[in-house]
Amino acid sequence: MYRELSVEHSLFMIDPILVEEFQQYSQDYHDLQPAFNLTHSEVDTWAAAFNHWLLLISQEECLIIDHIKTFSHTVNIFCIQEIEKTEMYLMILDRFTRKERFVVACFLTDYVHAWKRKIMEKHAYDEMLMRNLCTKTYYLVENIELSQMTPELQVILENQAKLVKLLVKEIQEDCAIECCIEKSIIQAKAFLRYRSPNKNDGFAT
Repeated sequence: MYRELSVEHSLFMIDPILVEEFQQYSQDYHDLQPAFNLTHSEVDTWAAAFNHWLLLISQEECLIIDHIKTFSHTVNIFCIQEIEKTEMYLMILDRFTRKERFVVACFLTDYVHAWKRKIMEKHAYDEMLMRNLCTKTYYLVENIELSQMTPELQVILENQAKLVKLLVKEIQEDCAIECCIEKSIIQAKAFLRYRSPNKNDGFAT
């Protein structure tokens, strides 16, 4: 499914070559993939991992969020911005190579999606969860003028606004984002050691 990714799946303004780079890493680490159907379908889960990887290389590439997507992807952009605020985000940049950040991005997607699903289930947002799981085009939703708003898009945007409010409250009450990043780092280091047991690690321990 990662082969179906395109520039349109990115929340950042990017060059198409970054899509190709991510797809190459997906082939190199063919035994690793993000967990599907936690909060999104397979294609959109790969898109989430792609955007997490873009976040982890954004300083090197001077990437910025595509302002056209800020209206239609409030939840995903909110999570990305919260990750970027943490000290552990800088730790990833310091301890992992560009390619190894692909591994981190896959695990980060798992933990962030599991966290979002837990919140949706806790607050009985079953309709929102099932809608995300059933669509294959969530990350292709574009910003549309209100005059062109469809009923389906209106529901998507309203659901996102509700979920962002819940996420803000959860983040204020605990360290959920930090926990997601910390677990991702631990998992990524273990995975990389397992794949290269006789090779000197390219990251700090």
